[in-house]
Amino acid sequence: AKAGVTTANSPDLTNTVNAWNSLQANRANWVSGTQLLNRLTKYTANVYTDYRFSRGKLNGLRVGYGMQFRGPQVIGYRGADTIVNPANPATAIDDPNADAYSVVWQKAYFLGTATFGYPVKIGRHKLDFNLSITNLFNYDLPLYNTAGLRAANGDLASPARVSYPRYFSYTTPRSFRLSATKTF
Repeated sequence: AKAGVTTANSPDLTNTVNAWNSLQANRANWVSGTQLLNRLTKYTANVYTDYRFSRGKLNGLRVGYGMQFRGPQVIGYRGADTIVNPANPATAIDDPNADAYSVVWQKAYFLGTATFGYPVKIGRHKLDFNLSITNLFNYDLPLYNTAGLRAANGDLASPARVSYPRYFSYTTPRSFRLSATKTF
C-alpha cells in the first residue's frame, strides 16, 4: 500500500474513523444563524452578608453566609443527533427533533459559604480568629463542560446517536479554613 493510504489492516484505522466521525459531528453544528456561545452561563448571582454582635454574651462574634448561583450553561448542540432509519433499521438518519440550535445544557447549581469570626484580646494585642466553610452543602455532582455523541438509549447495536454531556470536573468538596490575624 502507498504511504498515507489506510487499509483494513492498518493500526490507525480505528483512530482515523473516530477522527472522521468527530469532524462530521462538529460540522453538523455549524450554522449561519446565531447560536448561544459555548460555555455561556445564562445567569449568575452572588450574595453575601455578615453580622457582628455588639452586646451580650455573643459580643464581638461575627457570623456570615453567602451563596453563589450559576445558572444553566451551554455545553454543546444536538446537530449531529440521529435516529434509526424507519426504512432501514441498520442505518441512521438525522433526528428531525434536534438541530444545531438545540442546546445541550449543564444544569444550574449553587454553592454556599459560612463564616465565623471572633476577636480575642491577649494583653494589649487583639487576635482575630476566622473560620470559613466553603461548599457548605457539599455539592458533589460533576460539572460538565462539553458534549459528545453516544449510542441512543445505551444500545450499541443501534446506529442512532445522541448528544450527551461529557468531560467534567468537580468543585472542591466542603472545606474548612481556620485562620488567625494579629494586627500591629
